[in-house]
Amino acid sequence: MPLEGIALVGVIVVALGALQSASHGFAFRVRRLAQHPRLVRAADLLPPALALVLVSGLIASTASLIYSAHPDTGWSDHLILDAKAAARGHYMYGDPARGYVGLLYTPLYSGVVSILMRVHWWEGWGPLLSAVAVGGTCIALLRMQAMKRLPLASRAFLVVFPLSGFTLFSVNGVFEARADQLAWSLFLIGACRCIADMHVDSERGGRGRVVTGLVLGAAVLTKQTTLAPCLAAAGLVGLSTMQRRGGRTRRELARSVPLEGIALVGVIVVALGALQSASHGFAFDLLFGLPQRHARPWFTLLAAAEVSARQLAVPMTLAAFLVAVTATRVLLGPDETWRRRADALRPVIASVIVAMATVPGLLVALAKQGGDANQLLGPVWGMTLVVFAAFVVTDAAGAKFMSQIAVAVLLIVSVGPADKALRDADLAAPSLMLSHQWYEAPADIIAANQAGVAVWDWAYPSYSVLEDGSSPPAVAVTPDLVAAGYTPRWFLENIADARYGLVRLYDPSWEQYSSGFGQRDEGFLWKFNYLVQAGYDPAPVTRAGVQYYHPSDRLGGARWILDCFGPFRAGPLHIQVRGGGGLWCASATGLELRDGPAPRSELVLRTEQRVELRLDADSGARIVVRSPAQSTVQAAAAEASCEVATTASLRSLHIVLDPAASGLACDRATGEVRVGRGTSREVTASIVAPTSARPLLSVATASGQPQPAIAVDDPSPHELARG
Repeated sequence: MPLEGIALVGVIVVALGALQSASHGFAFRVRRLAQHPRLVRAADLLPPALALVLVSGLIASTASLIYSAHPDTGWSDHLILDAKAAARGHYMYGDPARGYVGLLYTPLYSGVVSILMRVHWWEGWGPLLSAVAVGGTCIALLRMQAMKRLPLASRAFLVVFPLSGFTLFSVNGVFEARADQLAWSLFLIGACRCIADMHVDSERGGRGRVVTGLVLGAAVLTKQTTLAPCLAAAGLVGLSTMQRRGGRTRRELARSVPLEGIALVGVIVVALGALQSASHGFAFDLLFGLPQRHARPWFTLLAAAEVSARQLAVPMTLAAFLVAVTATRVLLGPDETWRRRADALRPVIASVIVAMATVPGLLVALAKQGGDANQLLGPVWGMTLVVFAAFVVTDAAGAKFMSQIAVAVLLIVSVGPADKALRDADLAAPSLMLSHQWYEAPADIIAANQAGVAVWDWAYPSYSVLEDGSSPPAVAVTPDLVAAGYTPRWFLENIADARYGLVRLYDPSWEQYSSGFGQRDEGFLWKFNYLVQAGYDPAPVTRAGVQYYHPSDRLGGARWILDCFGPFRAGPLHIQVRGGGGLWCASATGLELRDGPAPRSELVLRTEQRVELRLDADSGARIVVRSPAQSTVQAAAAEASCEVATTASLRSLHIVLDPAASGLACDRATGEVRVGRGTSREVTASIVAPTSARPLLSVATASGQPQPAIAVDDPSPHELARG
């Protein structure tokens, strides 16, 4: 007898002997009771019954959505805005200074919803598409050839597993207008096809393999966070194909070509190339470069990992159980050699690798400012792939056994003391109901739109677009753009031109988000509110806690504020407002600080050429000029700084930024400050001045030379990528 068989029998005999002894002979009676025909029948019906309950909730909630005229989709209204904008001819990836910019996702989801918007102007298309994607994916899984041989209990569990996983967190995307569910649904369908093709008994033609690659490509074009697991799935099945189907004849070599990977990469390259060309170079940066410039407080990475593990503890445990049982049954199976047994496990190992590929993107997204629990959808669908792979390689009896045990565990932890114990341990417990109650969007916004009034409300941004297309879409991603270095001037000009009949101020608490935790202008949203309050009047309050503003006669005289949204440039000199924010406004005389939300304001200056500056301020001001560390040795030390106090006789500072020099030289008596370069080719310095001193920064020139003007600047994606 093989050693593994001896070990297995030994463990079973010892365990059952101990149970029989400890139970005084009752253990085997319990086992015989468990084999009672009625209990066996109940165990067979339990997975389908639970699947029916979950699917019923999904169907009922989706049906009730249809009866909602203007469903309140919450944060998802941002994607509804993209769909409405696209339906009225606005491109989603334009230059933020000159046009509309949508949510920073690849366009397939918004494109599909925009087509539906052209059929009927309805905010419910988005969540309806997400719910249909979930239901369609479950049907697609059950219809796959590899699943048709399984008993009803196993096929039902393949539906129960993901649907119960979505009940673990409220932001699950099932009843939301988010791109996540469609993206991950397409990923799962394509990845399951890949796993099925890796099975030793599977043979599929080239056309089907190309379609699989196109489905994976569609997932990436729906949301770019699916890129890593899609590449992993296509790469693993391609490697398996080349190993199993390779040969010497032309036909054998043709069958070994990794068609899934070629189709996946091809559709992504073609689609992104078209987007990049149509956007004049902005699409790739908006989709991939901009998210990398967002602030990520990495100290939250471990916290994000812990929260994710706690929320996904139950499905992870069940997936691990299925993998362990499958591996045990295959390794102890009838195949003659270990190699054949290991080959049989190849789809399960591949599915685990692909499922793990969903985790890095999850953690990076959660560590990003503004990360939400919808990122957990990827791991849930990834673990569903593991369940699918386990069912592909195991026999019908094994699949049935695993399904019954797993469903029983789900039922136990969903009700009664087990549910309470999980929650007491700060672990998410699944629910037996996947449902959602729909509410109507605020009546005042709907009434305004019906009266032909466009509304800018950051909580309901899609209502800035009227059905007749007479109003431009608001740029709801303004905080995200600002945090990455862009300035949405097109949107600001629409505000100054009274293109929206009702406007809502930004919540001041968003300032930290939009500044990238101090990396950008800490007063951008304050300036937006400043512009609105300068040119708009408060509208009558129609909803508790919400104050709108409507355009007034003063709006024309407030357009000068548009020149106060940086960054700025004067020849080779780049100027950025940072700490404290402030209304630094470009004019013919220079850059003047006219107002600000904080007592002090900071300007960051960068140049690769010598520049001389003059900073004038009222008497009694304390001006601080800082220079970053000049070498790696100084990197751990404090920045070099110079503080100069203005007096009646010393009202201005002469600041020289000189790449030929190094270090910082300061003469407090004369106000002369010289800043040299650090470890890079350019000089970087910051000026901190009190807001009340009304400082004025200008470029100093030799006598008779024209003074370079300081004007607003809109850096290109390449300049922003360089930092």
